Amino acid sequence: MTVRDHIRNLDPSRLIVNCPADSAPYAFAESSNYEIQICSEEYDPWQPKYYISQAKDRSSGLRITSANPEEARQLVFRNQGYTYVIYRDGARPDQSNAYLEVYGPNGDSFAEALLYLYEAGPAPTAGS
Repeated sequence: MTVRDHIRNLDPSRLIVNCPADSAPYAFAESSNYEIQICSEEYDPWQPKYYISQAKDRSSGLRITSANPEEARQLVFRNQGYTYVIYRDGARPDQSNAYLEVYGPNGDSFAEALLYLYEAGPAPTAGS
């Protein structure tokens, strides 16, 4: 099962890089082969915008800036025909696996279960 926690409980030394100016860590995930960091939109800690990943063996890395706020809220990021998705849903999110799934331009895909997923909580509502 994926270990889940709030992003504020992540040791900052685990982040891949600093988030862009005026944005903040929104999510951090780790699978067997990858680390993924999602940073928020500038001045809006509840809106994901930046996808940063790297292979654990440091052989490759990727940075995507989302132009689609709705997709980014679902942790879906697109780049050069590839789609990167962090699936974190389920009937009981605290007791289910979360996955990184990558879809290629030719329709092929691969997925890896996430070992850890740290994520910002829902945006505060009026009166909170």
